[in-house]
Amino acid sequence: MSRFSLAFISVVALLVVGCHRDMWDQPKVTTFDESEFFRDGSGARMPVSGTVPRGQLNEDELLHQGTENGAVATRFPYRVTKEMLESGRERFDIFCLPCHGQSGDGQGMIVQRGFQQPKPLTDPSIMSRPIGYYFGVLTLGFDVLNGISDPAKQDKVHPPLGKVMSVDEKWATVAYIRALQRSQSATAADIPDNERANMDNPSAGGSPSDH
Repeated sequence: MSRFSLAFISVVALLVVGCHRDMWDQPKVTTFDESEFFRDGSGARMPVSGTVPRGQLNEDELLHQGTENGAVATRFPYRVTKEMLESGRERFDIFCLPCHGQSGDGQGMIVQRGFQQPKPLTDPSIMSRPIGYYFGVLTLGFDVLNGISDPAKQDKVHPPLGKVMSVDEKWATVAYIRALQRSQSATAADIPDNERANMDNPSAGGSPSDH
């Protein structure tokens, strides 16, 4: 082996040995490590006040809070469609039906087994509530939305079920509740003229089984 090759190998070996420890055991703070740099001795730091997680800026007040200019919203953030109502019915059947019942009368299965009965969704005091109120109940729960902190006065009927729903699923559920309320108090005047004619004369629109 030439002197040049021997010298080159020696230099490389020294570099490897000299750099290995610093590269392997770098001076850094890993998760849950202590740190002498901060007064509390913890290397983990809380996010800066006002930090917003990626994808959760939620600037649309109506869409994400159910309010407009701080007031309870009286409209939906987008047009209600048949697909939206079908999605809302699915969410309602999963999360609301056990208490409120299929027709919204407050006689769900767990109420029949002793759980506190909620007011029927067709109760005038419930139907008079604006759209954003229902969204708020789903998001925050009844007690928080209504500012009830006294345990003796807590309703304890409606928890914040919306925490397991997406924002679109919550609005879909609200839309279905509105449709359900209207269906319970609908009159013949609410039926479009062309559909009313078919109801009066079944033969004009097909067999009775088609309606």
